[in-house]
Amino acid sequence: MDVKLLYGISNKLFKSKQIPVSTKLYSKGLYEYVERYNENEHIKTTNIVPVKKDQKFGVVLNFSSKISGVSKDDYTVVKVRWKIPDIKDKSGVRYQDVIYLRLPYAYGKHNIFYTLDQDYELVEGKWQLEVRTLEDQLLHTETFVTQKENK
Repeated sequence: MDVKLLYGISNKLFKSKQIPVSTKLYSKGLYEYVERYNENEHIKTTNIVPVKKDQKFGVVLNFSSKISGVSKDDYTVVKVRWKIPDIKDKSGVRYQDVIYLRLPYAYGKHNIFYTLDQDYELVEGKWQLEVRTLEDQLLHTETFVTQKENK
């Protein structure tokens, strides 16, 4: 079955670019964007995330190809899924999952973050990250728990 993802882009388009990879956790926890370096800085290793506006959390994964002959410029396609607490936006639309595609290089580090940038996301609960191949092979999973800071 061909599933439409990301603005009508289909799985078939990416099948030819799918490179088998493995992942290893490089870092996890809280991150902050540092403008002068134009990159995200790892602030704290933790699975507990303070409920506050613009809080960024997630993982940095180190990808490596499972096959020889893959250059550092080759990329693969992964599905990222955040299972999030049951929340509703301002218009009453309910969210339980955020799913999107990423194109990390087949070698090297890749950031997978979530930022609490909407008021309706400022809730306590469990946020589970899953990173999978297009064939649904689990590459990495991590669970974060959002809590109010005074707990």
